[in-house]
Amino acid sequence: MQLKTTTDYAIRAVICLAANGNSMCSTDIAEKMGIPPKYLINIMVTLRETGIIASRKGAEGGYYLNRDPRELTLWDVIKAMESTVLINRCMESDRLCSHDVVDSCLTRQTYVKAQQALEECLNIPVANIVED
Repeated sequence: MQLKTTTDYAIRAVICLAANGNSMCSTDIAEKMGIPPKYLINIMVTLRETGIIASRKGAEGGYYLNRDPRELTLWDVIKAMESTVLINRCMESDRLCSHDVVDSCLTRQTYVKAQQALEECLNIPVANIVED
């Protein structure tokens, strides 16, 4: 599995907000994290729609984390940005299997274990990343 550039940028933006602790304008986030400013605006819309960040207008305005960085995980951000986070099609809710043996497939059982390990590894609080 390879994360989209958009997801990588979203993670960087969230980490930047967590490290800053206050609201930040998109221009500052983009500059600090090396993200194209126009690209960042679209990312922030998605993060806001999913409740990860919020924004306020005015002199003290900008974007800020809408969730506690000790409870918000890297996996939460990835799920918000990726169309799927499952490593194989057979693990989707419709359990489509080209060989129609989804319940007895040894390969799928291995994918399930790999998926669990991936989620466990990435299910770390954003605060932990900032503190390291």
